[in-house]
Amino acid sequence: MSIRFGQAAKVIPLLAPQDITETATGTSFVGVKNANWLTFLVQFGVITGDSIHVTVEVAPVNTDTGTETAVGFNYVLTGAIDTNTYGSVTAVAAGSNVSLSASDDNKLLIIDVDPGDMQSALATADYCRVLITPSSSSVSAALVSAVAVIEHKYPTSNHVSDS
Repeated sequence: MSIRFGQAAKVIPLLAPQDITETATGTSFVGVKNANWLTFLVQFGVITGDSIHVTVEVAPVNTDTGTETAVGFNYVLTGAIDTNTYGSVTAVAAGSNVSLSASDDNKLLIIDVDPGDMQSALATADYCRVLITPSSSSVSAALVSAVAVIEHKYPTSNHVSDS
């Protein structure tokens, strides 16, 4: 019997489920120097109040230094749990974001980032993350979690570190 455990893709938990209400919250950074492609899966539960903005940022290091640069990406927003529907693929320009509101409760935001685009935004962009920002203090609930899925340039049976 063969067991694969996603050998062609590396799955990395980035943000444990939590309630983000008043403070911008970034996921952990993901190293992409060996990545062919990067996908973020951002799961939303209840969003109460104003909207939530989601941005993708790149950086030369894997810590928050204030040198993060917003980068363009593509996304799809699924339907709510048990609906098995997908929205259209939508491009987001560098410096822009995706806004979600109460009508997006229990949906999954699938974000694709091309590492080549990251290098265009910042020559030393070896790390990437998602930044989730409440639009105002009137956001009283925003349940969210996130994981990254990396497609490696050189897949192996053992996961290779990207740091």
